[in-house]
Amino acid sequence: MGWCSSLESYDLVFMDLDGVVWIGGQPIKENVGVASRLASEGRLVLLTNNSTRSRRVYSKMLRDVAGINLPPERIVTSAFSAASSLLDSEGPTDSIVIGEEGLVEEMVLAGHLVYSVRDSVRPRAVIVGLDRNITYDKLRAAATHISNGALFIATNLDHALPTGHGLVPGAGSIISLLSQASGREPDMIAGKPSKTLITLLNSLFKPKNPVVIGDRLDTDVALAEAWGVDAVLVLTGLYRGRSPPEAKQYTSINLEIVRSLEELCS
Repeated sequence: MGWCSSLESYDLVFMDLDGVVWIGGQPIKENVGVASRLASEGRLVLLTNNSTRSRRVYSKMLRDVAGINLPPERIVTSAFSAASSLLDSEGPTDSIVIGEEGLVEEMVLAGHLVYSVRDSVRPRAVIVGLDRNITYDKLRAAATHISNGALFIATNLDHALPTGHGLVPGAGSIISLLSQASGREPDMIAGKPSKTLITLLNSLFKPKNPVVIGDRLDTDVALAEAWGVDAVLVLTGLYRGRSPPEAKQYTSINLEIVRSLEELCS
């Protein structure tokens, strides 16, 4: 028997960040120890729909905030997924980003050319993530380019994000607005639970028997269902200790619901 019998059969553990490792910038103590141990064994991949920070920044934050040592190559964000998947499908692309520094950084690292919304260009793609400095000018420019035929790339469709003070609007809220304004749905969704992300994960890590751990049914467990792998729903984030009745609909996969990762491994 290993130190955590519930996880010993999985070669890779794909774990969410917000609501599992930390919430509102504060580490979740009853989960961090398990995550750190998995990282030391080389079995942990952190998987987040948050596009505001790059993998480089997340790696430093994990070390400084949670004491978890994980290189950027073992972190997959929706920003990285969007940049990588766009490169695979279109090659280096002239783009406009509605998002924050992490999304811009991943786009540039992937070889894309990123323009400002104020530049007089006709971009091939508009990439949209969470932007806490959103303005009407940004929305106007993005909607105009999308209406004129630019590819509409969504990092993720999370409409709300859990914080220490409750739920706040997520990238999905901005994307819904642009869909209404342009009359178009996204051409690509890069984050959980999309097939685009599953293709990327299989290509990067080639897992044999993975498990997905997260705090949301609509992203984490839905990803596991679309992927056809096991899932663990941990009640430290969105559901705050309350097992959601909607979990009963996920009958095609093995789903375990626990109050914390300490409980899972006890």
